[in-house]
Amino acid sequence: METVIGGEFKIPLLDIETKEFDNGIFFASGRGAFAAILKRIIANNNTIHKLGGVMLPDYLCSSITQVCIDEKISYQFYHIKDDLLPDEEQLMPKLDDNSVVLLISYFGMIDVENVANRIKKQNPNVVIILDDVQNYYSQYFESTFWDYRFNSYRKWFAVPDGAEVFCKSGSIDLPHAKNTFAQYKFSGNVLKNFSEWVEDSLCLDLIGKGEEILDTDYNCECSKISRHLIPEISFEEIKSKRMENASFLHDELKKLGIKHTYNPESVPLFIPVFLENRSEVRKKMFSNNIFTPIHWPYESDKLNGTLKNQLYKTELSLICDQRYSLNDMKKQIEVLKNVYRNYRQME
Repeated sequence: METVIGGEFKIPLLDIETKEFDNGIFFASGRGAFAAILKRIIANNNTIHKLGGVMLPDYLCSSITQVCIDEKISYQFYHIKDDLLPDEEQLMPKLDDNSVVLLISYFGMIDVENVANRIKKQNPNVVIILDDVQNYYSQYFESTFWDYRFNSYRKWFAVPDGAEVFCKSGSIDLPHAKNTFAQYKFSGNVLKNFSEWVEDSLCLDLIGKGEEILDTDYNCECSKISRHLIPEISFEEIKSKRMENASFLHDELKKLGIKHTYNPESVPLFIPVFLENRSEVRKKMFSNNIFTPIHWPYESDKLNGTLKNQLYKTELSLICDQRYSLNDMKKQIEVLKNVYRNYRQME
């Protein structure tokens, strides 16, 4: 059977202990973690309402904006440049003592610490929330520039949910609502082990049902399923494999002269490439069973800032995760090379 690259993780069948692990992972998702942070800021001093809400980057997943809408918190956008760093000339004049700023560690490879330090130097009272969902292997564990930081497990590992919140000081209210979405995602991902007998459409239906529930019921606790699975994760092996695959992709992309983002010291979620002919490339990838995602789909100016940010039109995420070999990386490069060569000849 031909290898399919991309898509949902397959959760392996494991002999897992029946006891519950106390591993400190309380939140179900990154958006639930973000909502809890916003609630704490409001409970502390209500500054989040004084300026006009949270400062969000204009290149982000719309689910983040939706959390602000659900929590009835206003927001405004600041610009993210082509290098995935904030446009400080635009951002800095908007900040004062009541400002709350969300920074995103894009793809686990963009260093936002210097930007954050300049924000804090200009005004120490600015509250910085660091979205490390794309940066599980964060270099910011010991950093002090952020006031709140959150991550997520389900984009990185074969688990249906799980997220963490870190506070510079104090504690945060934990969710107590029952998790109703993880069971669907878990069931769909486990059934992927039986692909010879179970139609992939059934797996996707179950996973999709879980995602539909997550869209509205994200303020819930981490499932017992993930509390059992997470201690079984081989974090260091996964780190090594991701870095190996990413290094190969980087070397090949350099040869092709394709713009991309890479940091040899970081563990990437994906390797983002930036292509004028993204739709053509992605269509060709799909026809070769390579399901490269985009980060992120544009939905509206209200949710994403503005389509004027070219990143929404050009970014394509090459897959480098632990499920795949260097031969799979070569397959992605070969497809990209062929489409890119034809595109260049047409110019």
